Amino acid sequence: MLGLWDRGYAEARAAAHPRQLVVGMQTAVGRDLQRPAVARFRSALPAWTVSLRLVGWDDPTAGLGDGTSDVAFVWLPVGAEFATRVLITEPRWVALPAEHPLAERAEIPLSLLLDEPFVALPTAAGPLRDFWLAVDERPRPPVVAAEATAADEVLELVTAGVGVALLAAGNTSLYQRPGLTCRLVPDLPPAQLAVAWRRDDHREAVQAFLAALGS
Repeated sequence: MLGLWDRGYAEARAAAHPRQLVVGMQTAVGRDLQRPAVARFRSALPAWTVSLRLVGWDDPTAGLGDGTSDVAFVWLPVGAEFATRVLITEPRWVALPAEHPLAERAEIPLSLLLDEPFVALPTAAGPLRDFWLAVDERPRPPVVAAEATAADEVLELVTAGVGVALLAAGNTSLYQRPGLTCRLVPDLPPAQLAVAWRRDDHREAVQAFLAALGS
């Protein structure tokens, strides 16, 4: 029933805005992905417009799940009901306050972070929350000091000394700010940024956007 509702909502929104493609995202994309893709899409389908939508971490599908986005830039893992294509693979780093004792190190292994309080994604983020807490690589559960629903909120809490947080290497430059230090965590599997779409959505515009991102 919920799946039918979401599909019906997506179809109703598409009917109301027949030439608008909504691209969801949870953080700034950067990495020279978004801008050229939008330009190539508009060249292929000049009658269409592209709307960029920032979605909170409480929805790890970036709007695909409830039909408010047509395609999305997401960090894996995401639900198996969505098709994905990995665009970027990056190591995971840790963000900490500039005055943190570990900030003097060039790299910080996970073993030194096990007792650190972490800023976590909301519980609703499910497996994605676990990934950014490195749950699978820990010998014991993480210490969660706070939860946040957006990247800026995460890093404000880190800068304020509430906790530390993992992030992808490319986001260390996108989210620079005074009082924040980022260091590589060398013994963690990398993060994967992907484009995702609903498996049953075969519309021309969706396929054109995927083609605009390249292979």
